[in-house]
Amino acid sequence: MLNTEWKDSFADVKTKGVWENGKWTLVMSRKLDTGYDDDLQFNTRKQYPFAVAVFDNAHEHNSYNSEPLKLEFK
Repeated sequence: MLNTEWKDSFADVKTKGVWENGKWTLVMSRKLDTGYDDDLQFNTRKQYPFAVAVFDNAHEHNSYNSEPLKLEFK
């Protein structure tokens, strides 16, 4: 179950997932400048490393961590 009651900088990232043809497609979005001091303010001329962690609570190996990814604005 997703937490829909997050507020302030905890609620900056909006996410939508779709299961289709045996795989998930995840779209994440956020303002470049959120106005919160504890958030990174994105510069569209820079690249940003990040990773994604997924938890399914299905069994003892219930998480997946992505390889390092790169956020690049085009």
